[in-house]
Amino acid sequence: MAIQIDAAINPGNSGGPAILGNKVAGVAFQNLSGDENIGYIIPVPVIKHFISGVKESGKYVGFCCTGLSCQLTENFQLRKHFGMWPPEMTGVLASKINPLSDAHRVLKKDDVILAFDGIPITNDGTGSHGITYSVTQHHLNYNCIWFTQNP
Repeated sequence: MAIQIDAAINPGNSGGPAILGNKVAGVAFQNLSGDENIGYIIPVPVIKHFISGVKESGKYVGFCCTGLSCQLTENFQLRKHFGMWPPEMTGVLASKINPLSDAHRVLKKDDVILAFDGIPITNDGTGSHGITYSVTQHHLNYNCIWFTQNP
C-alpha cells in the first residue's frame, strides 16, 4: 500500500522521510522511471503496522485481503445508473469479489459500497484503503446499495 505523490524522489532520497506540514507522512521509497515529479511513499499507518507485527510476533504478518476490487464512481452516468442519488451520495462499485472471501457472503458484483464502519467512501475511492486495513482489526460493517439479491 503506497501513496503517489507529486514530487521527485531521486535515488539518494529513497528511505528518507516524506514531510507534510510539520509531520512525517511516510517514507519515500520509489519513483516512476521515465516520468518527472512522480514518486511513492509508504504511509505512516503501514509502517506502524509493520513495526507492531514484528514486535508482537517476531516477523512481519502483513495485511490480509478482503478479496474485493472496486470501481470508482466519478462518472455521473455510472452513478445515475446505479441509483446513487442525490448527487451528494458517494461510494464505489463492487466490481470483482473473490468467491472464497468473506466479502462474497455479504456483497455481490455491482453493489455500491457507500461506507464501512460509518466511514463514508468518496467517488474517487478515498476512504476505501481503510477497508483493507480495518479487516485485520475486526469485522467490517458495510453500508451499501444492494443491486443484487442478498444471500
